[in-house]
Amino acid sequence: MSAKEHPFTKPEGSDAEMFIQWKGTTVCLDFYCDCGVHGHLDEDFAYLIKCPGCDTTYEMGTQVIAKKLEDHADDWGAKVLEV
Repeated sequence: MSAKEHPFTKPEGSDAEMFIQWKGTTVCLDFYCDCGVHGHLDEDFAYLIKCPGCDTTYEMGTQVIAKKLEDHADDWGAKVLEV
């Protein structure tokens, strides 16, 4: 396995470090802005999200929270990492 090449971090509440590289895939997103506006988006190439309420533009991050499953009965659809 190669050394870490990207800014891996472990967000608060995450059990693992990771980095997401957006490759233009479709996102299904429920978004709640600090101004109180919320909405839903199903789009390709959603690298930036703009709030129609306050006109703020958000860059989509490269981090998610990864939680360990204690009960492996729920991991039937898990993808196996390539190492």
